[in-house]
Amino acid sequence: MLNLKKKQESQVAPLKQKQRSDEAAKRLQDGKQCIKAQKGQIQQKIKQEAECFRQWKASREKELLQLRKEGRRNEHERHKLQALNQFQKMVLQRKTEAAIATKRLKELIGVHKCAALDNRGQYKSFHGNTLNVQRNEKTLQRWIDLELEAMVNAHAARFEYEKQSQVQTAFAEELPLVKQVDQFSSDGLSPPQGKSENFRVSSMSPNARSARVVSPVNMLTTSSNAIVAMALQLSEKEERERGFTAGGHWNLLRSLGGAKTLLQYMFYAATDARCNILQI
Repeated sequence: MLNLKKKQESQVAPLKQKQRSDEAAKRLQDGKQCIKAQKGQIQQKIKQEAECFRQWKASREKELLQLRKEGRRNEHERHKLQALNQFQKMVLQRKTEAAIATKRLKELIGVHKCAALDNRGQYKSFHGNTLNVQRNEKTLQRWIDLELEAMVNAHAARFEYEKQSQVQTAFAEELPLVKQVDQFSSDGLSPPQGKSENFRVSSMSPNARSARVVSPVNMLTTSSNAIVAMALQLSEKEERERGFTAGGHWNLLRSLGGAKTLLQYMFYAATDARCNILQI
C-alpha cells in the first residue's frame, strides 16, 4: 500500500507542477497583453499631445506674425502722422511769419503815412497855400491811379494779343494740312503718313474734314478780327504810356515837397499791392 501510495503521489506531483507552470505562463501572458495595451494607450496619448502641441505652436506663431505685422503698420502710421504733424507745424510757422511780416509792414506803412501827413501839414502851413497844394496832390494821385490801371490793362492786352497770335499761327499751319489731306482723298490717293498730324487728319471722315476746313477758316477770321481790335487797343495804350512819360501832369509838380509826397504815394501803392499778393 505504501508503495502504491508513493507511486501515486509521484505521478500527481508532476501534474501539479505542470498546472502551476501553466498558471504562471498564463499570468505572464496576461501581463504582457496588459503591458502592450498600456503601451498602445501611452503612444496614442503621446501622438494626441504632440498634435495638440503642434496646433498650439502654429497658432502662437500665427498670432506672433500678426502682432509683428500690426506693429509694423502702427510704426508706419506713427511715422506718417509725425511727418504730417511736422509739415503742418512748418506751414503754420510760415503763415505766422507771413502774418507777422504783413502786420509789421502795415504798421510801418501807417507810421510812414502819419509822418507823411505831418510833413504835408508842416509843408502846407509853411507855404500858406494849403488848398492849392491839396488840390494838386489829389489830381496827381488820381492821375497816377489811372495810369497804373492803364498800364495793367495794357499788359493784359499784350498777353492776350500774343495768345491770339499763337492761336492764329496754329490755325494757319493746320488749314493747309487739312486741305491737302482732303485733296488727296478727293483724288483717291492716300495722304503721306510721315507725321502723326497727317495720320490723325487722314483718319477723319470726309464730312469731318470739311468741317475741319471750315472751322479753322472761321476761327482765323475771328482771330484776325480780335487781333486787329487788340492791336488798336495796344496802340491806344502805348500812346497813353508815351503821354505818361512825355510830361503833362508832371508839370503840376512845382516843388520838391510835392514830388516827395507823390513818391511816397507811389511807394504806398506798390507796398499795398505787395501786401495784397501776400494775402492771396
